[in-house]
Amino acid sequence: MEKGDLLTVSRDDLGTKYPEIGRGSEGCIFNYNDKYAIKTFTLYHGLPEIYANRLKRKIAKLQLMMNVSEEQCTLPYGFISYGDRIEGYYTRLVNGKKGRKDFTYLEELQNKRKVIEYLIKADAVLKRLHEKKFIVGDVKTDNIMIDKNGEPVFVDVDNYMFGPYGFDLIPDRAGCFYTCYGNTTSYKDNDIFVYTLMALNILTGLDQFGCFATKEDIQDGLSKLCVTREVRNDLQQILSDSLDKPYVGPVLKKMQNGGIKL
Repeated sequence: MEKGDLLTVSRDDLGTKYPEIGRGSEGCIFNYNDKYAIKTFTLYHGLPEIYANRLKRKIAKLQLMMNVSEEQCTLPYGFISYGDRIEGYYTRLVNGKKGRKDFTYLEELQNKRKVIEYLIKADAVLKRLHEKKFIVGDVKTDNIMIDKNGEPVFVDVDNYMFGPYGFDLIPDRAGCFYTCYGNTTSYKDNDIFVYTLMALNILTGLDQFGCFATKEDIQDGLSKLCVTREVRNDLQQILSDSLDKPYVGPVLKKMQNGGIKL
């Protein structure tokens, strides 16, 4: 199929012929012939008119997203229908060498240098998404997959902010920076802030780096890190109340090159 084509499926085949592989607040995700991931928009049907209007805006946003290319992000390929109206969209299906694997896997990986390598790569993807005017909002391990080539891929992207369109449903994690410091919300800075907390939580296992950490938690967590002074200062800058935050990838590179006790 060409990008932008409409894919018609039978509603009865979803969950049977095409197995369910995930679900969220807006709908379910299905494996279509081991080629595409289908996400349905079940939230928006049979509800008040406000939801119908939200669905129209969502469809317009997804159409705009189809004009952007990013290999390490499952941007929409086209829409699906059951024969009459748009019921969802389809995109690239991400599978690893041994099935579906997301960044939760990194919490179990003993090779910390390999963990840092994955985190550096994903940080580079986040930076590219920001350069292309996307805001992720829901930065978490479940939403970053590892494909068969060992590359991180951002998934579940239809709720991203993009262009003139905001979040369809505001993710809890989109307000972590504001909740922590009370500053005027910068969604880009929030993405960087939450991604950095996620990376440190994966690397250390410390609860102080949970996504809803307080500023006291963060300071306590930083004090426990076996890192160089330079790395600690860099992390302090990212996890402070300052805006226009640097990305954590270069800091992780320093850690990989001897800036942390592994």
